[in-house]
Amino acid sequence: SKQLRNLSVGHLPDIDDDAILKLAVSTAGTALQSLALAKSDITSRSLKVLKKHCPVLQRLDISDCHEIRETALMETVLDMPHLKLCQVKYCRGISTHTQLYIAQVLSSRALGLEDPQSLKRRVSASAPQVSDSSGSTRSAPAGGNIDDDVCCCRTNTHSVPSSPSS
Repeated sequence: SKQLRNLSVGHLPDIDDDAILKLAVSTAGTALQSLALAKSDITSRSLKVLKKHCPVLQRLDISDCHEIRETALMETVLDMPHLKLCQVKYCRGISTHTQLYIAQVLSSRALGLEDPQSLKRRVSASAPQVSDSSGSTRSAPAGGNIDDDVCCCRTNTHSVPSSPSS
């Protein structure tokens, strides 16, 4: 049977949380493997819906979506074991540290280095606490104090040999 597996609706008007909810809960959501939502008006609510209703999603592009919160993004990536690529370029609400963390998690998953649930438990336990502008405290995104064995994207401090000149 023919099922919708890839959908690109980024940069289109009227793509918001309601549209994503309708898509995800339809029969299309269960088979969807790739979804591009770049420059749409979605919020963290859409990520929660995708996490729940799109179990085989492997690729997600939410670049330039400015209403996505870091905690929702991290939960989505950690709770979707089939997700291999998550593009978050130009999202104002997503820090560079969190982008790097997401890349680490997805790279580790692709290489089969760590089970996402055990990684989630370890990161949650070791994540430093930060206060946001409202004064509430939450776990900081990666990039703070991560265990050395979890962090694979550290800056290389030794020199790289230069290529021989002719």
